[in-house]
Amino acid sequence: MIREKVVMAGLAYSAIALLWGPLSPARATDALAPLSEQPSTYQEPAVPKYRLPMQGRSARNPDLNPAYEKPVVPKYKPPTYRRSFTNPPLTSVPRPPDYAVRGTAGTAQTEKVMAPSQRVAPVADPIKTGSPTIVGRVLFRGVVPPPTHIDIDRDVEVCGKVINLQPITIDPTTGGLRNAIVHLEVAVGAATAEVSDAGQEEVVSIKNKNCSFMPQVGVGKTGIEAEITNDDPLMHNTNMTFGNRTILNVALVAGGNPIRKSFKKAGLHLVKCNVHKFMYGYRYVFDDPYFAMTNETGQFRISNLPPGLHRVTVWHETLGIAEKEVQVPSQGTVNLDLEFK
Repeated sequence: MIREKVVMAGLAYSAIALLWGPLSPARATDALAPLSEQPSTYQEPAVPKYRLPMQGRSARNPDLNPAYEKPVVPKYKPPTYRRSFTNPPLTSVPRPPDYAVRGTAGTAQTEKVMAPSQRVAPVADPIKTGSPTIVGRVLFRGVVPPPTHIDIDRDVEVCGKVINLQPITIDPTTGGLRNAIVHLEVAVGAATAEVSDAGQEEVVSIKNKNCSFMPQVGVGKTGIEAEITNDDPLMHNTNMTFGNRTILNVALVAGGNPIRKSFKKAGLHLVKCNVHKFMYGYRYVFDDPYFAMTNETGQFRISNLPPGLHRVTVWHETLGIAEKEVQVPSQGTVNLDLEFK
């Protein structure tokens, strides 16, 4: 038994000797010593010292590489935006020849970037240039009364049994008053130039149609002719008065020829039909061309006016007369609103 143990120990020793080599007493002692007491062969890696980045030679850094040159940083360039009213014109953006017309003509920036062939004269402001003109509206701020109903007892097959009269016509969006006559009364002593009658109507139409006068209200200048026609299949009798004086009284058969009559005096002319008493209309005549009638939205325009302080008068068949003074410049346009309440 003991002999077998000795043999086993010898075999183990021989194996260790073959693997590790001969063990000296010191080495055997180190191998059996704790790990904390064993000699260490580990070495710390060499870490280079930190150096500031190279910024070029200076009094504080004389030992730096004298061949170092500071890199050139390109200057900041703002991004290229397309032109607008807040950005100046840019040469990198192609422009059409009419670019200068769109708001920047005549400016210093435009002159620098535009080719001579593209340059145009500054656009004139129509509000400050051109012939003296008044542009405005006639408004109604009151309550529109209901229409008047009239029973018809004659020629009902053409005229109908009931007719509704509504002389006050208001645009629901703008509040403008239709068929109001606007006139500029030139101040006494104001210099007036000769104004051409081009563009004005040569004939004032008075048409009998559907048992009414169409248009119901008209305006013209003295010397102009009124043309009275009858489009109904029945007889009408047109009667025109100026004040207490009758200037026209003529019977118009169905399909008859038109009748013409000149307006010789300025003022308001009343048109009636002696056969159908509910038919009526108005024609206002002036000695000068400074008048206009409002359209469906209550707008009007009077051009070629004499400069100075004048009075504007508005007439309406139901609402009466409204007046307002206006200063007309030597050139340009004046905006003017007049109101009925």
